[in-house]
Amino acid sequence: MFLRCPIRECDELVKSFCKHDSSYTNYDLQLVPQDNVLRPEEIRLSHKMGARFSNSLIENLLNRGNSITKALSQISLGLSILDSFEKIPWDVLEELFKTCVMPGLGEANITKILHKKRPQLIPILDSVVQGYLGGLPVTHSNVPQAPEKKIVFHIRQLKQDADANRLTLLNLAEQFDLSVVRILDILIWTHFAKPRWRIIRGVSGKETAVVRQVEQPATGPKLSIPCMALQSAKNHFANRPFSRQSLYRAMMEDYGCVKPGSFLPADWTVNEISGYEFTPEDGQWHKRYQVLFKREDGLFELYDPSLHGAWTRVDNKCRRTK
Repeated sequence: MFLRCPIRECDELVKSFCKHDSSYTNYDLQLVPQDNVLRPEEIRLSHKMGARFSNSLIENLLNRGNSITKALSQISLGLSILDSFEKIPWDVLEELFKTCVMPGLGEANITKILHKKRPQLIPILDSVVQGYLGGLPVTHSNVPQAPEKKIVFHIRQLKQDADANRLTLLNLAEQFDLSVVRILDILIWTHFAKPRWRIIRGVSGKETAVVRQVEQPATGPKLSIPCMALQSAKNHFANRPFSRQSLYRAMMEDYGCVKPGSFLPADWTVNEISGYEFTPEDGQWHKRYQVLFKREDGLFELYDPSLHGAWTRVDNKCRRTK
C-alpha cells in the first residue's frame, strides 16, 4: 500500500494491532449507536483511546447536545471517506467540530469522541497521525490554526490517501470488520509510531499482560521535545493551565518515548514568576521558548503573545539570538 511513502504487509500490521492493542477490544469493538445523539457513555468511551478530560468537560459538551445533534443529522450515516469530495458536507463537518471545541478538547480528543458516531468518515487524529500529515508536502502556512478547520483540512488530506488505496483499504476493512478510515488510521499509527508489544509473564510462565511500547517515529518527520510538548499541550490542555508533571504524562501518552529526565520547555522557564530570564547585558527580561508561559502559581499555559507580551528568544547559553 502506498501513502506518501510505502507501507508493507498491511494485513500483518492490522492483525498485530488487533491482537495486542487494548484499544481494539476496549474501543473499536464497542458498539455505539450511529444516530444523532451524543451520550455521556459515548464520550467516556474515548478514554479507552487515551483521551483525558474531567466530568465537568463532559457536562459542558452535553450542554451543547442540541447543536451536536443538529450537525450530526446533516451527515448521512452512509457517508464514507471514499465518497466524492462533492458528496461530503465539509461545512457541516466543520460546524460539528467547532461545536465541540473547548478548553481541554483539541483535535485528538474531539475525533476520538466523534469517530464512533460516523466511523466511515471521521478519523482519529492523534499525535502520530497528525505528525504524518504535518510532514506532507504542504507548507505549514496552509494548515489552518482553528481546530475545527484543521480537522477538516486533515480529513481532506487523508481522503487523498484513501482514494489512492481504495481497493486495499476495502479488502482490509472487510477482513477485520473495521471502517476504511479506521484501517487507514491504524496503518499510519502502526507504521510511523513503530509500536512494540512486550509480553509480561507470571511465575508460572503464563502470559499475564501485554504492554504497548511506542518508539519515536523512524519514518517521516522526527519531532523535537519542544514540538512534542507543544502538540501534547494542544491535544490535552488547550486553554487550560497545567503542571510540568501533567505535560510529561500527556507526552508519554501521545509518544511513549520521552525519557523521565528529558528537558521539557517547562524546565527552560527560569524565572519563577513569568518564565522570563534576566540578561544583564541589556538589563531586560527575555523568554527562552515560544511554547509555554509560567504563571505565578507555578502552572503553565500555552504561550500567546497577545496575552503574555512579546519577547526575544535566548539560546541555551542565555545569549540573545539575533
